[in-house]
Amino acid sequence: RFFFIQLALFLNYRNAPIKYCNPCAFLFDYVFDKSWIYLVCVRKKRYYKSNVIATIMIAGYAIRKLSGNSYMQLYQGDCAMESERKINENIKYKLADAMKQCMKEAPVEKITVKEIVEACGVTRQTFYRNFQDKYDLINWYFDKILLESFEHMGEGKTVYEGLVNKFYYIQKEKLFFKAAFKNDDQNCLRDHDFELILAFYTHQIEDRTKRKMPQHLQFQLEMYCQGSIYMTVQWVLGYRKDTPEELARFLTDAMPQELAEVFHGLGLS
Repeated sequence: RFFFIQLALFLNYRNAPIKYCNPCAFLFDYVFDKSWIYLVCVRKKRYYKSNVIATIMIAGYAIRKLSGNSYMQLYQGDCAMESERKINENIKYKLADAMKQCMKEAPVEKITVKEIVEACGVTRQTFYRNFQDKYDLINWYFDKILLESFEHMGEGKTVYEGLVNKFYYIQKEKLFFKAAFKNDDQNCLRDHDFELILAFYTHQIEDRTKRKMPQHLQFQLEMYCQGSIYMTVQWVLGYRKDTPEELARFLTDAMPQELAEVFHGLGLS
């Protein structure tokens, strides 16, 4: 036992400074780049009560020698990747803001990438590193604000309040929503919106009932969500002049009776 302790002391003495906290304790500092690992070994009556700490120190020394700085390099690599991701995300949002500025002066089809990068203050190479074209930028930002609209929707205590919150948020970003839906030739964005709202209401019901939704009720919900998306798109494109409250009331009143009763029973209406 004493041999293991002495070996541990020797190995640590060669590779890390030893600080004496008090006459009965040794504090070993393992230097692992900028991190410190502290191991304390207490000695009483000229012998160590256990060789567990010594074994840990020896194992730690061996791992440290074998691995070198690989763990720290891996950690630093992850940090660098995360930092680069945040930088790219910020650039994308700046490009989206520049796109919104351009959309106030011209329709989407007449806006060029050159105008977007000039408004943003970046190069064309930076733009094409992040997006294929201006429509790719629109779709990316649409996805971001659509998800955020559902976060606002989730803040409402009832279906009506949730819809009002969502429509007010859409109204703030109406220019972008309008451009996205107007240029959605393949209905991909509408389908995406449908999938999100269907998942939102399904979770609301199943989370409270603690059981899977019956098939006939699922059919009603899908039909209602499809109609809800269609009327929302009509509103965004300017074919309906309702206020957010009026549109939300129309949609909640149009809900199938059985589905409305389920929401009412769950305290969502």
